[in-house]
Amino acid sequence: HHCQGTLLPVSTHHETRVCRALPRDTNDEYRRPDGLNEQEQREWDAMMEDPAVHDLFYGMGSSGQGGGERPANAPEKPLTSQEVAQMVKMGSWRVGPLVIPQIELLVSHIETMMWDILPDVTASDIPRKYAYLDTMDPKGEGRMSHNIPDPSKEDAAWPRMQIENRVYESYCFRKLHIEVAVKQDGMQVLHLVMYPRTNFSLPIVSMDLVAFKGTPTLAIIDPCPVTSNLTLPPLYAKSVQSLQDTYNVATNRGIPDWGRDIFSPLCILLRPTSPEDMGGFLKYTLALINFHLQFARLATPLEDGSRTIQEIEQAHIRYCAKQLENDKTRRVLATCFGTEVADDYMDNFMFDHHIQKTTKNDDDDNGTTHHAS
Repeated sequence: HHCQGTLLPVSTHHETRVCRALPRDTNDEYRRPDGLNEQEQREWDAMMEDPAVHDLFYGMGSSGQGGGERPANAPEKPLTSQEVAQMVKMGSWRVGPLVIPQIELLVSHIETMMWDILPDVTASDIPRKYAYLDTMDPKGEGRMSHNIPDPSKEDAAWPRMQIENRVYESYCFRKLHIEVAVKQDGMQVLHLVMYPRTNFSLPIVSMDLVAFKGTPTLAIIDPCPVTSNLTLPPLYAKSVQSLQDTYNVATNRGIPDWGRDIFSPLCILLRPTSPEDMGGFLKYTLALINFHLQFARLATPLEDGSRTIQEIEQAHIRYCAKQLENDKTRRVLATCFGTEVADDYMDNFMFDHHIQKTTKNDDDDNGTTHHAS
């Protein structure tokens, strides 16, 4: 993982990879991040004494212990975050080798932008039963997916379905959820929902890309409003419209009935008919998410108890309730994993607002999201 334009060391915790933004002095020297406790400071200092880490930050051979001179073709400066995204792609995802290039591009760049733009973003712990689902490992016994062979088409277990999830959070987002699903018959899905905390007046960015046998067949993205009349803030809406004009994207199919109560007038829903359609959607999606993260980074929380927060809370409940009316998603999940698993996964993980208190107090020690009735 990487932050603020350079590679970062990564620590592993229950298969969750966590990264802090790495401050850089004006002379391009790297310094210890602010806000670390004593234990984290000791870990940081010990890490920086590692020759391999020193070489990573300052160039191969800089530690004097890395086994040689700096290679002639090594970059003079740290790689930018976008360059790293293009190199790493979905290398740490189990399903990474299976996805189409369009999904790989979106996932790698979206994760990069989250780390780059949100100064306090962290990876959230996910219950094991939600982190990775595999029809070839229905009990979640933890076997690595690459050790499980795909079933043949004649096998009753065909087609295999794998779903992998990542969740992040920050001061203004309670849940940044990325889901990638790969089915052996050729279906692939990228699902993204960016849930703000309800004391921030921010839209809920929702995006889905569906592909079959290597070809994207459905693409949708919308900054879903958190107002009762489904309007977006004027400045926000004007910026989104400008992005749509820049990348020449437009809806070419109807909004489903369940979506009419949550999507904004600026929702883009299309069935790509050409490479230009898909290219425009990809560029617009990344531009919109970049803008949304930048907008959120500058947002300030609302005062406790305000009517606006109550309206936002109801909008979040409305969003999740309407998403749960999407029978197509539930049917696909139920066919693969059974009705009980499908209901639990959708109700308590994908669209879980009804079980969450989604504001964060300044005095929270660990920044966790609290459960509430």
